[in-house]
Amino acid sequence: MHKSKGDAGLIKALDSHIEEHFGGNFYVLDEIDSPLVHVDLFIVPPAQDRPYHVLFTCGMAEKPMTVPEGFEPRRFAELTLSLPQDWPMTKDAWKDERWWWPLRLLKQMARYPHENETWLGFGHSVPGSTSGVPFAANTQMTDIAILEPRTISEEAATFHDDDRGEVSVWALFPVYPSEKEFKHRRSAQELQQLFDSDGVTELVQPGRGSVIPFE
Repeated sequence: MHKSKGDAGLIKALDSHIEEHFGGNFYVLDEIDSPLVHVDLFIVPPAQDRPYHVLFTCGMAEKPMTVPEGFEPRRFAELTLSLPQDWPMTKDAWKDERWWWPLRLLKQMARYPHENETWLGFGHSVPGSTSGVPFAANTQMTDIAILEPRTISEEAATFHDDDRGEVSVWALFPVYPSEKEFKHRRSAQELQQLFDSDGVTELVQPGRGSVIPFE
C-alpha cells in the first residue's frame, strides 16, 4: 500500500480497487499541503487496451459530504478523469498551467464540498472561475460538470471502504459555457446523451468543439 499522510483505510481501499480493475502498475502524486482533507492523485499509466492515463482523487471521501435528506448513501465520493497518452506527466511539465490544470481541477473539486458545506454528485456543475476565464491557454473550456464515468467500467465506478461503505467515483468533465447552460436548461442526462453521441468523455480534449450545435 502506498504510504501517505492521508487516511490509511481509504488509501488501502482505493489501492486495492485500482489493482483489481487496472493492475498494479500505477503511481501516486502525494499531496504536501492539505487543507481540510489530504488529496492524493492516483495515476494509472496508459496500456495497450487503454491509450490514456486514468487519474483518481484519494481524499475527497476522508469526510462525509453535506448531502440533502435521502441522499445519505452519496455522502462519500471520489473523482476521476483521463488524459491523453501523450499528455506531459512530469513535475517539470506541470509547472506550465497548460499541462497542470486537469490535475489542479481534481484537487480543487475534491475539496470543494468540504469548503462549501455542500456535496457533489451526478449532474452538478461548478464554475471554473468567477470571471469565466478559460482553465488555461490551451483551452476555451471554463466550467466543470460531474457526470458518469465513460473511460472506466461501471464496476470501477464504485468501491468499498470498511469505514465508509460504498464510495462513488464520479467523472469530472471540463465543459464550455454553452454546455453548462444546456445542462441547466434541459438536464444532465441530456447533456451526457449528447456527449455519448459525440464521443465526448472525461478524457480531456482541450481543443474539442462544443456539443451544442448552435454555439
